[in-house]
This record gives sequence, C-alpha cells and structure tokens, in this order.
Amino acid sequence: MTTDTPADVRVTRAWGQIVEWLADYAPPSYAALKPGASDNEIVALEEALGVSVPEELKALWRLSAGEDGVAGSGLMLGSWALMPLDAVIEVYQMQTRFQEENGEDEDALVLWKPSAPSTPTTPSTAST
Repeated sequence: MTTDTPADVRVTRAWGQIVEWLADYAPPSYAALKPGASDNEIVALEEALGVSVPEELKALWRLSAGEDGVAGSGLMLGSWALMPLDAVIEVYQMQTRFQEENGEDEDALVLWKPSAPSTPTTPSTAST
C-alpha cells in the first residue's frame, strides 16, 4: 500500500474506528485495552527481539500496548488478542528456545518476528 499519509496517521484513524466500535458493541474488549506504550518500551522490545518493528505496528502499540487478557475480551475475530509487549517478548523467547532445543532452522524464526531486519537492531539504530 502506498500513500502520502504517514503510518501513524493511518493507524490512528483506523484504530479510532475500532475503539469506537468496541466501546459500542464489545464493552469487555474495550475495557481490556491497555494504554499505549512509550517509545522507550518499544525500543526495549526491538532490542529484545533483535529487529526493527514496522512503523505501523509501533503506531498501534503507541495507542494500545495490548489487552489485559480479561476472559471474554477477545479483541480480534476468533478470540485472538492484541498481545502486550511483554507477552510478545515472552512468546518470541519461548519459540526461540524451542527451535534451538529441537534443531529447527533459524530462518523459521522469521515467522515469530514482527519483521525481518536487514541488520540487527542495536541501541544506536533502534531509534532511527
């Protein structure tokens, strides 16, 4: 998708519509939304995963850093949830350990990353 509208503006518009719908039609899901993540929290996640997160995902996480996991609050279709940042890191680390212990190909790990980096994220490149 190409557009002149910045990612954060597009995501904010779309998320606003989702949140409005949740407030009207799915109050438990609306109530379970966490406040947005700080830029420092997102940088810490990128460093833990070793990737740069796409701008659209950063924009979403700045609006809501996941759900509280309240029973019956499944935000997404099929009762999927918007994972909190700490859960993203935990699932990634668990999958990494599983793949290391079972000799799985490192390329399979890309499926567990928000995006595949061209270079590993370091503190000096994480904020760029």
